[in-house]
Amino acid sequence: GETSKVRKTREFYIRDLECFEQLSKILWPRYDESDEIKLADRLIFSADGVEPISNRAILYHFQRILEIAEIKNTHKRDLVPYSFRHYFITQRGNAGLDLMTIAEMCGTSPTQIQNTYYHTSKEKMRTNALADYDIVDGKIARH
Repeated sequence: GETSKVRKTREFYIRDLECFEQLSKILWPRYDESDEIKLADRLIFSADGVEPISNRAILYHFQRILEIAEIKNTHKRDLVPYSFRHYFITQRGNAGLDLMTIAEMCGTSPTQIQNTYYHTSKEKMRTNALADYDIVDGKIARH
């Protein structure tokens, strides 16, 4: 919590716990159910689950991952680890979740989601404009 912008620990829920459990086995090979610190309380970006690794180390490894993934124009795109959060929140909005739901998922306010993360697209504009219409025999028809 002490490193977040709002000084609160962020909790999150994931759909595929098996993937996260596999990640934890890679990150903490000595993890044992008898450990005092349970999986849910461990830090993600840590060598031991207790002490955070430095931002410099995170950025170093992040750049290596981008290279291995052959992601182009990373410097022009200004990709940083935080970009994943931005992408996730934007995708949830594009998937049709309302701002309050996204805000609750991500530990922020609907206003912050709207001002920072919400991006419209031509597809969303088209869908919204044609919300009460159907395509019948290749023509646009009202419900």
